[in-house]
Order: sequence, then C-alpha cells, then structure tokens
Amino acid sequence: NTGFLPTSGSEAAIRAQVARPVEVELIGAHILQGPAEHKLGHLPGRSSHGGFNTTKKVEWLIKAQSGSIITVCARAPRAGNASTAITL
Repeated sequence: NTGFLPTSGSEAAIRAQVARPVEVELIGAHILQGPAEHKLGHLPGRSSHGGFNTTKKVEWLIKAQSGSIITVCARAPRAGNASTAITL
C-alpha cells in the first residue's frame, strides 16, 4: 500500500469489523499450488508510524501456455481495486 491511509480506512473500521481485508486473485491460468484467491488482511498506509510492513507477498504455481496472459487483481472495498496483466 503506497497510499497515505491504510486499506481499511481506519483502525476504528477494523475494530467494528466493517472493513473487509485486501484480497488478491489470479485469473487466466491453471493453478497447481495455492488458492486462486489470497486474503491479505489490512495494509497500513504511509500515515502509520514506522516499522509497519506495507506489502505482502503471495505465490502461485501455475500451468499456462507460453504467451498466455494472466491477470492479478487486488481488491479492497475501502481502498479500491488494482490489476495487472502479465504475459508468460
């Protein structure tokens, strides 16, 4: 999360359980290992005091044809959506 605010919007939203966590999904490949969707939890923003990890890592083992395009989508209802296409 490179934004100023956390993906939850606020700590109060987490305590009230109204902020859904960040989810990352892989589309367009046969997944051999790992879930199609990962729930990453909430990511702090730049407004947090130092020492917080603003990134998370996910891994998939996939099978796809060379030249295939796969898409990685990240969603957080309060923070927005992002996706990137990768050509294999």
